[in-house]
This record gives sequence, structure tokens and C-alpha cells, in this order.
Amino acid sequence: MTKSNRIEEIFSVKQLRKSWAQAGDISEKQHETDIIQPDYQNVMSVFDRLSDIISQRFSKDQGEVIDLIMGELKELLLQRFPKTKDTEIVENEEAFLNTAIGEALNQIEDLVEAFELGNRK
Repeated sequence: MTKSNRIEEIFSVKQLRKSWAQAGDISEKQHETDIIQPDYQNVMSVFDRLSDIISQRFSKDQGEVIDLIMGELKELLLQRFPKTKDTEIVENEEAFLNTAIGEALNQIEDLVEAFELGNRK
């Protein structure tokens, strides 16, 4: 599988729909505590995978631009998914962090698409 295909796979509509379908299959009878929440280890594993793909796919100059946003994303993820379970996040802060994480991911996706188009020419 090429590096380009890996990035497209991560952001593919098919994968997103599959995740949404799985999320929709969760029984309404389950309590919120029954739903497995992402934790530090899982989140950082996915972050590291994404970082590796980006560093392999793009030139040093392009990678440095994306790395700036990846650094911001990592800080947000560390706040949202602390390493220790002792840290509680206030509900308003959780919503803010979720929004900020989504925005950072969107910026990364936009840059990846722009660099992909630029590399094709």
C-alpha cells in the first residue's frame, strides 16, 4: 500500500461511515459507563501512527509545516486524554478540547490535501 493510499484510508468516507454505523449500533439500553471511552494509550498510538505516515509521505519542508499543527494537536490530546485517570476534565473544558482537536485535525487534513495536489504537478 502506498503512503498516499494510507493517508486516504485514514480520512476515507468509507471508514468514517463504518465507524458511524458501528457507533449507531450501540444499544440505547446501555449506560454511558458501559461504553468504552478512548484512553491515553489508544489515542497516542493513533497519533503516533498518523505522525509516522505524514513524516514518511512528505518532504522535510512540508513535514515541518504539518509538524507545527501536529504539536498543537498532541498538546490538546494530552489535555483531553491525560495519562493518569486521576485528572478530571470539567465538562466545558472537554467540549472546548473536543472542538479544538477537531479543528486541528481539519487543518492537518487540509494541508495533506494541498500538499498531495502540489506533489502531483
